[in-house]
Amino acid sequence: MKWILAIILCFVFPPVGILWLVYLCFADWTASSGASLDTMFAGLTGPQKSDFPSNETHKNAIKSNILSLEAKWRSGEVFSGLFSDHVHLHIENQTWFIEKYVKSCADVGRDPIPELLEDWKNKVKAEEEMFFSIRNMCFKQAEELKKQILVDLNLGEKRAHIIERFENKIGLVCKVRCENRRWYISFEEHLRALYPNRNHLAHRLMIQNQPNYLSFGFDERSHIKNRDKQKLLH
Repeated sequence: MKWILAIILCFVFPPVGILWLVYLCFADWTASSGASLDTMFAGLTGPQKSDFPSNETHKNAIKSNILSLEAKWRSGEVFSGLFSDHVHLHIENQTWFIEKYVKSCADVGRDPIPELLEDWKNKVKAEEEMFFSIRNMCFKQAEELKKQILVDLNLGEKRAHIIERFENKIGLVCKVRCENRRWYISFEEHLRALYPNRNHLAHRLMIQNQPNYLSFGFDERSHIKNRDKQKLLH
């Protein structure tokens, strides 16, 4: 009814109707945003005691969530996916991490499954190792490109020709550019494509281990002068 009256007032008495409509839109957006935030934080923190009529029902809700996590682990589904985020596991509106699982078990007076914890820690470690393995491969490619570029520059190749040769080359994960006579061979774009989720462990590692590029200077004019001097000496 409020929405209808506000729309009618927009035509009958625009100054009041428009202001009222804007207010209703803002109030509706605020309410929906608040509900979304409540849902998100509930997934992170787990069932809150204040939401249940008794301590027993609260513990039963925690137990139910724990059993769902452990059932997924037994079925082999919980750690599936090559580029999945194994630090945070999303199961039935709950976001799990190792510390939350351990605490939840303590809250209901039971021990966490040691094998589940072992598998979880191993998956997180493997995820870290995979990221650094991929990053090292990218860095090695960047070093090889640097060698090729230096050879081409020493042979007198022009900047534009060198960059053009590396554009859209199959198997190349690095981007080559030159700015202010400084060359940049970047693999940041490749890593971001592999790990676009900002909450992903590998994405955080990518941000923490900057720079994800190789940079070196080469002044073509100075090189040409030196090369000409060498020719005169010979």
